[in-house]
Amino acid sequence: MARIRIAVIGTGFGTRVQIPGFQESGEFEVVAVGSHAERRACEVAERFAIPHAFWDHRALLALPGLDVVSVVTTPEFHEPLVLETLAAGKHVFCEKPLARNLDEARRMASAAEAAAAAGLVAMVDHEFRWQPERRHVKELLDEGFVGTPYGVSAVSHMGLFADPEKPAWSWWQERARGAGWLLNSGTHLIDTLRWWLGDVERVAGFTATKVARRRRRDGTWAPVDTDDSFGALLRFRSGADAVLHQSAVAVAGRTNLVEITGSEGVLIIDGHGRLLGARRGEAEPQPLATPEHLLAGAPRDFRPPAAGATGAQATEALRAMEIPPFVCLARELAAAIRERRTREPSIVDAARTQEVCEAIERSVREGRWLELPL
Repeated sequence: MARIRIAVIGTGFGTRVQIPGFQESGEFEVVAVGSHAERRACEVAERFAIPHAFWDHRALLALPGLDVVSVVTTPEFHEPLVLETLAAGKHVFCEKPLARNLDEARRMASAAEAAAAAGLVAMVDHEFRWQPERRHVKELLDEGFVGTPYGVSAVSHMGLFADPEKPAWSWWQERARGAGWLLNSGTHLIDTLRWWLGDVERVAGFTATKVARRRRRDGTWAPVDTDDSFGALLRFRSGADAVLHQSAVAVAGRTNLVEITGSEGVLIIDGHGRLLGARRGEAEPQPLATPEHLLAGAPRDFRPPAAGATGAQATEALRAMEIPPFVCLARELAAAIRERRTREPSIVDAARTQEVCEAIERSVREGRWLELPL
């Protein structure tokens, strides 16, 4: 079967994960790379043996035989590039966050729905759905492992922006460009919770900027107007509740925990990415083995690091796990394109996740619970 011809616009995450992931999937031929900088586009094309490099997206869209475009730019360019790609009759795959705000997201969703009538696929890179433990949780919830879900608590603390001098000030500190920890990390969590538990009904939350200045590369200091921490209370239409807290300014250590409680059991993803569970009457949650069908056919290094892995060994194992979930999503994208029918996670669904994020931000400004839809 002929490989699907794809172009990747964006050379940050696009270079680190998407291009190698598409190439490893066995489904795609990366025929073009795009960047606003000619030199960068040419360097990446040479590094990955990609035949075409573009620094004008309109020329890229005119490339003969191109099937699909992956938009991996900073968020302020997502809407125009997605709309132009669909208008050019190409399938589109967009990095998260989908947009800078709900208005942009809804315009993209409307365009995606209209393009679907012509068989065009419009999907979003919520690759964490393909982490084995998250897929296992989804299966167990659907099978009734916890009974009626009561609540979720999710905590994530890391140190990406804890040092005001490293990394240097960049677009990550500009809300107008679509930055912020809620949009860029929280969207993954909110997408996962909506996938597990359904739509959100009510939202209250807070955002905070704990590190308010960051040093530029020239040594001067610049203000930060994006959140580096956020928290939220969510009420799902199913009646389940969630308590979320994420921070990118922890000065030491790393925490990433999710716990789901229900009428008949509990599921926990611990700080090592392991899934534990217990049913009513069992004293303590025990490790749950990942079913082979969730690992079969997945790329090498997909399996979690060994329980005894520590230090550099554990860090390298976790880094190696960044691409495999993306490869699985790439294969899902390929199947959708061959069927000419969008699969989840779609742009339409991602607009609903964007709505939850916007509701949290509005809740901060208005100091109250907000009902969805907005």
